[in-house]
Amino acid sequence: MVYLADVGFRPAGVRLAAPVRAADGNRSLTLGDLIATPQGTDLTYYLTGLVGDEGYTPRKDVVAIAKAGEERVLTRGAFSFGSARAVLRRRISSASVLPPWTGSVAVAIAITGVGEFRLAAELRPFGPETDAPRRDVNSSATHEGIAVTVRGVGAAREETAVEIEVAVGDGECCAGIGALHGQRVGPTALSLTDESGREYLERWQEPGGFDHITLALFQPLHPEARELELSVPYIFVEEPRTTTETLPLPVTSPAQMQLGRYAIRVLETAHVPANPRARAPHYQEPAL
Repeated sequence: MVYLADVGFRPAGVRLAAPVRAADGNRSLTLGDLIATPQGTDLTYYLTGLVGDEGYTPRKDVVAIAKAGEERVLTRGAFSFGSARAVLRRRISSASVLPPWTGSVAVAIAITGVGEFRLAAELRPFGPETDAPRRDVNSSATHEGIAVTVRGVGAAREETAVEIEVAVGDGECCAGIGALHGQRVGPTALSLTDESGREYLERWQEPGGFDHITLALFQPLHPEARELELSVPYIFVEEPRTTTETLPLPVTSPAQMQLGRYAIRVLETAHVPANPRARAPHYQEPAL
């Protein structure tokens, strides 16, 4: 296994040597990456030329990859771009496995209502010789019945990837590593420190929602770093048991309260106005 920047851990395989571009009328498509391994195929493309509400219209894309008269098709279900931005990104992860083709291949991407784009691409092999190998760690720490395990680390030139898994009690659900729904930023971000005290900041990523596994990304390691310590400030856990506690509002100075077996210190409360422009419906309403 190796770590590919902006992709994740993958077994050795083949990937796009350089981005390629094709146009259909006033719309263009740039194939940014294509990664084929024994586990499946990842593909990322960027589309320009959609106008008005076209970015919100449900679509279906069909991807075909061919070499020497042999063709493999990756068929995806319907989707919506959901954006009016000038450049729209589409990322596909398919369980379809391609042959270990290298060199020139033909890629065709047909998008319903948009067009068909044909690209001449070049695939090159990748593996431990070309990219950062994964190092299995499997080191754990347990607190309040919550176990945090570092499964693996990949130290690439661009960034450092740390795969983290959380195990909670029976009937409980992990609702966030570092922050609720994984929205780690500022004091909720994870931190990585080496034996010389050098700290590596975590890179912001789009939250993945409820998940007990995360791939945290940090700054590249110093060449002399040999030991690392990971700090996880919070783990959010949902319990099936209902617990209520009265909290007088507003809170202007720290207040202690107990929810089940957990002691909570509420520092302050404030009213958050509605944001009708927010993408998520529950952020469009006013909140506490």
